Amino acid sequence: MDRRTKVSVLRGLSRIRLGDAWALLKTQAHERRNGAIYIAGYSVECALKVKICELKGKKSFDPFKDPDLIDLKIHNLWLLAERGGLLKRIVESPDNLRALKYMSNWVVTWRYQLRFVSYQEVEVFLKQAEGFNTWLLGK
Repeated sequence: MDRRTKVSVLRGLSRIRLGDAWALLKTQAHERRNGAIYIAGYSVECALKVKICELKGKKSFDPFKDPDLIDLKIHNLWLLAERGGLLKRIVESPDNLRALKYMSNWVVTWRYQLRFVSYQEVEVFLKQAEGFNTWLLGK
């Protein structure tokens, strides 16, 4: 099985997943909010991996076979930024640092949880993700 994911696909997924998160939030259904935050966090993870691959001159993301990417088999947003060499750039921008800190409590295991999250909390998370992803990937 080929585990490589083209960087262009990850870039598209980042945008699509953030759109999915907004769509879930707009349903106004409280049981969809946890999913909205989970998917938005996933979009940030994809955006970080895209930027890291671009900086390393990679056309695909394959941490299982590419020794330059082996440390990126993680879902922790802060560690991805750190291990991928992005943290220095992020720290230079107070808004982006604040966004990453805010989103760093995101964990991939939220996909297995049903928890109450307020509409406002989700909206703030999605706005942080949107701004951060735009900074990383452009429009």
